[in-house]
Amino acid sequence: MRVSVQIPSSAAYALVERSTDQLRWTTVRGGSAVPVTAGGWVSVSDYEFAPDVANYYRVRAFISPLGWEIGPAKNANPYIETDTSGWTGNGGTVAQSTTTPHEGAASLLLTPDGVTAAVQARTVNLPVTAGNFYIASDWLRSTVARTAGISIIWRDAGGAILSQTLGSTVSMSAGAWTYFEVTGEAPVGATQATFVAASMSGTPPTTNTMRVDEAYFVVIGGSPVFSGSITPAIGGVWLKSVSRPFLNRKVTVLDYSDVERPSRAGVFDVIGRSFPVAVNDVRGSRRWTLEVLTETLGDARELDLVLASGDPMLVHVPAGVGVPGGYVVIGDTTQRRTGRRSTRRVFELPCTEIAAPGPDVVGATVTCQTVLTTYPTCAAVLAAHDTCLSLMELIGDPTDVIVP
Repeated sequence: MRVSVQIPSSAAYALVERSTDQLRWTTVRGGSAVPVTAGGWVSVSDYEFAPDVANYYRVRAFISPLGWEIGPAKNANPYIETDTSGWTGNGGTVAQSTTTPHEGAASLLLTPDGVTAAVQARTVNLPVTAGNFYIASDWLRSTVARTAGISIIWRDAGGAILSQTLGSTVSMSAGAWTYFEVTGEAPVGATQATFVAASMSGTPPTTNTMRVDEAYFVVIGGSPVFSGSITPAIGGVWLKSVSRPFLNRKVTVLDYSDVERPSRAGVFDVIGRSFPVAVNDVRGSRRWTLEVLTETLGDARELDLVLASGDPMLVHVPAGVGVPGGYVVIGDTTQRRTGRRSTRRVFELPCTEIAAPGPDVVGATVTCQTVLTTYPTCAAVLAAHDTCLSLMELIGDPTDVIVP
């Protein structure tokens, strides 16, 4: 699937996600930080769509590949370099401190009153939009070793609390700056939020001061700038390389074995007892063998080169077809003739099901070897491609991945 969208935004990057139920969304491989080209175009190739059912896509826009610098900080005083405007204490007081800042010349000093159970440094209420995602982050430094946390309190137009998004409670060492971060979606009805930049519990004494610096509250995305759906049909079983999609091939499955799932249990006899004891674990992943038919010697050579790459593969199967599929590692392969002089070949592919490779594994249609094979000089490359994005549109060949 080639997803190409022109978005009405001046963003530099986009996030592309896919869903089959519009409730659970998955980032398309290679779609976490897609550069926006001239004219606002966003393009990404999706090789792992769900076949023969509706696939919903949505695109969110960002100005940073990190995905969270889409706009300026909602809180106007994240560094506390001049004063403490925009900040307030709960169960204690806040003041500007020029002692050991994390950045710049100052930080926010939170001093407990010694009698309140939960002591916090907070921003004033900040404007938010329901349905948008926000990230709150800062650096904290405690005078003593203790735990601390940060959170976002979502409020309606009247200031009433709707809900709260809590960050992880972190154990801090005395006198060391520690990074905190929490991400949340503004709920329905939310028009403002309070960023709790530091929170100490357990009625801390007045000596347990804490410093806050680089305290940001920024929007990281809102309503998608594009959403749409398509029902793709793959028309048969495909063998796909996750990291090198130019190796993808539609294959003819001649047959497949029974599916096995090996046990990880152990049974041990005990001296003096009739019954053994068992040590159990979850069963291993599925195992099966595919038999794939090629019609010509050229097809057999290409499939052999695809398998020679040794990549984790996706056996992509249409809906309603009984062939087992999923992400697999292929073991020792066998290639046999169907007759003494036949050009047909049957490949036996022992498959072991594996977890899907992480989103950091992004497929590329071109390799360095592709460029070296296609162009004799750097000048030839520059003459043919005026941008890196243009060069990345090249399609590699299976022979490119084989090292002589």
